[in-house]
Amino acid sequence: MDLYEERVRELVCCAAGRSARFKPWCVCLLVCAVCLALIFAIAMPLTLRGARSLATHQDRLDLVRRLLKEVPLIDG
Repeated sequence: MDLYEERVRELVCCAAGRSARFKPWCVCLLVCAVCLALIFAIAMPLTLRGARSLATHQDRLDLVRRLLKEVPLIDG
């Protein structure tokens, strides 16, 4: 057992002196919580920005018309 593993076991000891090991479900739960927090942190600003930029259907249509005037689909 190398020094790193010994140090980790010391840090994860119970009060009774038994070494506590991380259970697979605990690690899985922690990974899921971190992933959900990351997804939420990325998605929330994108959602809020999108809601403010094109509020109405007419705004979206105006944007499409302006884009098609600037860059038509058919050259010629």
